[in-house]
Amino acid sequence: DSTVTGNVRYDLSGQLDGTLTVLSDSVYQLYLDGLTINATAGPALDLESEQKAFIVTASGTTNTLTDSATRALTMKAALYAKGPLVFSGNGALSVTGSYKHGIFSGDYIRVREGTLDVAVNARDAIRSVNGFIFDDGKLTVTATGTTTDDESKGIKVEGSETTGTGKGFVVLNGGEITVTSVGKAITAG
Repeated sequence: DSTVTGNVRYDLSGQLDGTLTVLSDSVYQLYLDGLTINATAGPALDLESEQKAFIVTASGTTNTLTDSATRALTMKAALYAKGPLVFSGNGALSVTGSYKHGIFSGDYIRVREGTLDVAVNARDAIRSVNGFIFDDGKLTVTATGTTTDDESKGIKVEGSETTGTGKGFVVLNGGEITVTSVGKAITAG
């Protein structure tokens, strides 16, 4: 919980069995340097701030986030964020979601570089409210949930009636995306 005015960086490494919750009054960075989080009753990362969160993977590292299929904490993803998420760094991040989504943002998600693997067996691999931007890097998505009329999608942007024209957006600038899903590969409201 940070009330610091100005940018904050959290260096994260090692293993946690549980949920890491971050509250911040300012923009912040999570620097993942060989991090493994296996949640026991909720999401692996619960980012409760509406401030922008930068997720940076250290070069040469593999980082893993796994949520729990059943939970006391009802956030709807293995990596749950109320605010925007920006992914970068030359390391790798693997996210596995078993409750609903792999990665969720209440605003937008941007991938600038790095290797990101997201797998879900319930709902959508990557879901945001306002937008998804992919600049570069390698993204592999596997979405295998088969719930009738709500099959897993690879990347879904909901769209919000209170933001802009009320329609979500997807921007693909470069990089490599591989999506295997039961429903649509990429869709925006």
